[in-house]
Amino acid sequence: MDRPKPLFSRTLRPNGKLFFLDVYEGRMGLTYLSICENRKDKEGNFTRIRMYLTPEAVPEMRDALDEVHAFFQRYTPNQEASATA
Repeated sequence: MDRPKPLFSRTLRPNGKLFFLDVYEGRMGLTYLSICENRKDKEGNFTRIRMYLTPEAVPEMRDALDEVHAFFQRYTPNQEASATA
């Protein structure tokens, strides 16, 4: 069976890594976000790592990523970091 074509697709290439963000419609008509990273192992083989999110989970994930981004903006490596700040 062929993999369905995504309804939406975005590719990110931060720092030489490769991520795919694809929105699919599942068999029961429900949409979901697939976040995929392809990693090369020490032997040169590619490993695919996937995470799936429902549309309801995307805003919560976005908010958490915004918090992580804000942390990185104020973090200095020589400082003690507060993970819950």
